[in-house]
Amino acid sequence: MGNSQKGTYMVLISAAGFGLMGIFAKYAYKNGVTISTLLSYRFLIAACLFWLTVLLTKQWSRLTTKEMITLMGMGVGGYAVMGTLLFTSFYYISPSLSEILFYSYPAMVCILLRFTSREPITTGKVTVLIFSFIGILLVMGSSSVKSNLLGELLAFGSALVYSIFIVISNRLVKHIPPLICSSYITTSAGISLLLLGLVKGDIHFISGTISWLTLLGVTVFSTYIAIQFFFEGVKRIGSSRAAILSTFEPIVTLFASFLLLHDRLSGKQWLGVSIIVASLLLMEIKQIIPLWTYIRRKVESH
Repeated sequence: MGNSQKGTYMVLISAAGFGLMGIFAKYAYKNGVTISTLLSYRFLIAACLFWLTVLLTKQWSRLTTKEMITLMGMGVGGYAVMGTLLFTSFYYISPSLSEILFYSYPAMVCILLRFTSREPITTGKVTVLIFSFIGILLVMGSSSVKSNLLGELLAFGSALVYSIFIVISNRLVKHIPPLICSSYITTSAGISLLLLGLVKGDIHFISGTISWLTLLGVTVFSTYIAIQFFFEGVKRIGSSRAAILSTFEPIVTLFASFLLLHDRLSGKQWLGVSIIVASLLLMEIKQIIPLWTYIRRKVESH
């Protein structure tokens, strides 16, 4: 399997992890876990896992003071701020509208990279972005939405913050190991969210089997694996392609909600899912065909 193919599937696995995060959170909230508590535990435990992996694999990397400050800034100003903005927008507008606005970030990434890295915006990327966004509108826009300017600005703000985060990570992962990036970013994000939660008085100790199981799901699959695979994917295929492939995330959320939370899909939602999947396959067809050939040869050889 080629390096590009690996990158494609790493980003898809990452998107699946992030897509299940909301499902884990739903179960956690039902058991009395607050948002601040869940986010703080999530990043702090994930940071411990990342640093343990660094220790066991001996992937130490000597960073300059500027690089360390940049990575910690990405944690505080990236993941922590983005999560806070997005979750706050849920108080003012419906989650479906928030998701629609948040998933404008792939287009933002392509535009930012055009000006910062001179990365061309090809016709193929524009086509995929348009069809993906149409698909998301159909998937998320079937329910009635309540308009609120502040809520919409918060959702757009979270998308912009995440776009800048991805563009910066595109540069860093080229010369800093993704594992080191993840370790610094989750540590700073976890500490900042913990301090914020303590100031708000919204932090409590987690108890109960279900609460801990959902926390482990959020921490291990939706953070430790998802973040590491995303950075590895960006390193192999670049930020713009990784951002577009991440549109797979709401599809995972939709199907998981259908299976676990018994949410029903409308005809418009099924059409939206089909459009998004088709657009992603169209963009990655050159990667999928060689991968399928590779798998088939391996099977035939055995």
